[in-house]
Amino acid sequence: MRLGASGGPGARTIYVASLGRSGSTVLSSCLAAPAGSVAIGEAFYLWSRGLSGRSRCACLRPVTECPFWRPILERVRELLGAASLDDLAARGEHAPRLRHLRHLVRRPERVERDHLPYLELRLALHRALVEAGHDTIVDSSKRPVELLALSRIPEIAADLTTVHLVRHPARTAASWSKPKPDASRVEGALHRIGPTSSLAWWYWWNRAIRSVAATLPEPPIELHWEDVSADPGPYLGQVLGSEARDAILIGPNQVRVEPSHQVDGNPVKLDDATGTIDLRPDDAPARLPTVAAILL
Repeated sequence: MRLGASGGPGARTIYVASLGRSGSTVLSSCLAAPAGSVAIGEAFYLWSRGLSGRSRCACLRPVTECPFWRPILERVRELLGAASLDDLAARGEHAPRLRHLRHLVRRPERVERDHLPYLELRLALHRALVEAGHDTIVDSSKRPVELLALSRIPEIAADLTTVHLVRHPARTAASWSKPKPDASRVEGALHRIGPTSSLAWWYWWNRAIRSVAATLPEPPIELHWEDVSADPGPYLGQVLGSEARDAILIGPNQVRVEPSHQVDGNPVKLDDATGTIDLRPDDAPARLPTVAAILL
């Protein structure tokens, strides 16, 4: 599979870049609500956590047994000429990592040179989703280096919208510190980190997203979770357009959604099965611990 060869009519990719616990899973569900759209969750983890069974689909089936993902993965395997799903997982190991970001931002052409098997994997996934009838793909992998990788695949980069989602660092820290059960994970809950570590990650992660965004032909759409959760209409319209937004809003703070097949991400994705998302203003504490406030 050659990166520069078009596979036919493509699809729009909406990439949500953010630090975890910033509302990206809920936003992705809303952005994928229009007909023909699909939220795939954190596609970066599809090949490791998904194929290994460590993280189940939002429908709570193993990814390899999910009626949505099973044919998609089979088509990805066919497109790449891979003998098994293990071969796809092996390609996933070639993904660029956060430690590579500084060098790759300075010399983006090295993404193709050093990580070609992974770029081909992501292109095959993109084509399989397009062939399945999806004209908009919402990827909430969050990672800045994953955004850089997608931007180096011409077929994806041709219609790539980046949404940089930011939440107040104190509210992000409060969320990271709380236990969060997750029935879709083998571990049974999301990982937790302390407020000072969360602040350090918040600062570095958002800076990294902006450094990648500077290499893109189109600037990202920056949204703040506090604004989106309080009044989603204007911000969904900013990304989707007013017609698509009006088709999914069924109240000032209520969005009609389809049952989700997102991989990994926040367990709030399980709520998509109800058919609606009710957004509420973000009322988590907005005060940082003393040490964290000094660091900020």
